[in-house]
This record gives sequence, C-alpha cells and structure tokens, in this order.
Amino acid sequence: MSDPPNGGRLPDETSLRTWAALVKESVTTRFTKASFSGILSTSSVIDGFSTWMLAGAGATAALMISNLDRVASLLGQDKLKVSLLILALSAGLGFLEKILASYVNVFQAMDEKVTLLATPILEEHEREEDEIAESAEQSSEKVDASLDMNRVLEELSKACPWYAKRRVVGAFEAGLGDQLAGHRQAVKLWHHQGLIAGMQFLAALIFVVYVALSL
Repeated sequence: MSDPPNGGRLPDETSLRTWAALVKESVTTRFTKASFSGILSTSSVIDGFSTWMLAGAGATAALMISNLDRVASLLGQDKLKVSLLILALSAGLGFLEKILASYVNVFQAMDEKVTLLATPILEEHEREEDEIAESAEQSSEKVDASLDMNRVLEELSKACPWYAKRRVVGAFEAGLGDQLAGHRQAVKLWHHQGLIAGMQFLAALIFVVYVALSL
C-alpha cells in the first residue's frame, strides 16, 4: 500500500488526489501481474502434454527404426520416408515447445524470487527514508537516501558476459519504465508455447492417420 505523499500528515486536496492516483496505479499493476501469473502457471500443464507426445514420438521412431525392413515392406520406401519426416516434425515442434516452456518457467521463478526478496527490503527502506526525510526537514538539511537504480544496473551489467549484457540491461531498463513489460513478453511466449504444442499434436495425429491409410 502506498504511503501518503506528504510524509504521513493529513493530506490537502492536491496531495489526496496524488495519493489516490498512486494507490490506483499500484493496485492496477499488482492485479494485472497476478492475472498474468495465473495465466503463466498453466505453462507446466501444456509442457506436460507436450512431453507425453514427445516421448511417444521418440518411442515410435525407435520402434520403426529397429524394425525398418518390416515397416518398409508394409508401407513402402516412399511412404516410410514421409511418415518418418512427419514424426520428426512432431518431435522438432516438441523440442521447440520445451525451449519456450523453459523461458516461461525461468521468468516465473525469477519473478517470484525477486518479489519475495525485494519486498521486505523496499518496505524497510521506505520506512528508513521517511525517518531520514523527517529528520532532514527538522535540521533543514538536504539528503538523498533513495535507491540508486543506476548502481544496481551497473552491478547487474558487470555480472553479465558480453554476449548477454545488452539483453539483460535492456530488459532491466524496460522493467523500470514499465513494470509489466516482462510479464507481457512471457505471456506472449506462453501463447506461442500453446500454439507449438497444438501443432505438435496435429503433426502426431497426421502421422497416425497417414500410416493407417498407408497400410
């Protein structure tokens, strides 16, 4: 919850409107994040479905290859090649789905961990900053106890290898300007994940129908 903008004193009309706007923006952002998190939580369900299809494609391919002569005599060389290509397409889509699922799961884990660790730190800092501001007002001193985001960005940049530095720094800066940027990107990948899993299932279904019609 946002504190009053004038240090906890009874707000005037302008401060009250500012306070209400801050609270409205905060609750809207947090509720949207919660909605995004709910959507992303289904990624593991999609991934589980894809895993079963990938395992089935692998087992089928192994069975066909181990009995290649017999399968070739049943389907013919050309139809065998086509069926294996369809099966390979299904497996390839499964691996692509795994990549997308990994990104979504990594984002979820990182977001939850950062929120868990950062929330108490920021709350404590906010209390300390208010105390410092109150003492500075009494002594007429100008002090700055705000979080140094430039320093945070610099330290994150130092921890990244050269090939990942631009992407990590860019994502961090985007998150500073828009708290929902990372969540929107993850939800877009979640949609792609579902689409790829659907295509994987369709390829597997086409394989079954094609083989059945070729017998």
